[in-house]
Amino acid sequence: MPERPGRRLPGRARPASNRRRIERTVANPRLDPPTVFERIRRRVADGLARAPLVLILDETFNGVGMACMKLSIAYRRRAVPIAAVCYYRDRPPKRMPRLIADLLRRGAVALPEWAEVTLPTDRGLSWPKVLDAAVALGWHYVGRIQGSTKLKTRDGRELAAADVIRKPGRSWAGRARAFEKAGGRDVYVAAVRERGCRGPWLLASDRLRGYRAVHRYAKRSWTEELFRDEKSHGLPWRRSRIADPGHAPTGWRP
Repeated sequence: MPERPGRRLPGRARPASNRRRIERTVANPRLDPPTVFERIRRRVADGLARAPLVLILDETFNGVGMACMKLSIAYRRRAVPIAAVCYYRDRPPKRMPRLIADLLRRGAVALPEWAEVTLPTDRGLSWPKVLDAAVALGWHYVGRIQGSTKLKTRDGRELAAADVIRKPGRSWAGRARAFEKAGGRDVYVAAVRERGCRGPWLLASDRLRGYRAVHRYAKRSWTEELFRDEKSHGLPWRRSRIADPGHAPTGWRP
């Protein structure tokens, strides 16, 4: 919402009147964001004509104390939000793995039965519990893992993920055991370091191998375009006057 919404609305009403009208709209209990999200999910998923779905999980901040964890469908080099939860930064309403698992379950509602879903997650969200939550819904995942993640390869080597490849222009793909502290998971690992890049992409997936995992994970960047649209290039969320996370989705924050 704009910083001075009352002055932006057309009509003869004074800015103060327009502002009160917007405040009443935001506080209207009959406005139900989850219902809107469900309709968006149905419309976008149906429009993809049975193509595999990529659901992007990522967190964004408005710069003034509020955060939003969003689940979005990758669509035409952008991302369409289908579920979200907003909260005060560093004060989520529940432990983050549980919050994310609940968000994924909400996002799964109204997806078509035929949907083949892959969830790409960045390093900060590729926790075993999050990946398990995706699998529990029948989804697949491809998560970028930390370089310090310990791997045990099929030939018995034990090494950190960052040590799989060290030089630019190299790649490696194979089966490995990871996340031993969380009970261990058998994953496909794809490690790629293109020339000119500062560091490698280290990916773990339940199904995708090699460059297929890389190509699917690359779509995660589409959500950055969404966040840019919502902040610096479009809706100025940073200047929003809505300070209550409970009202944030209603204030045009999907």
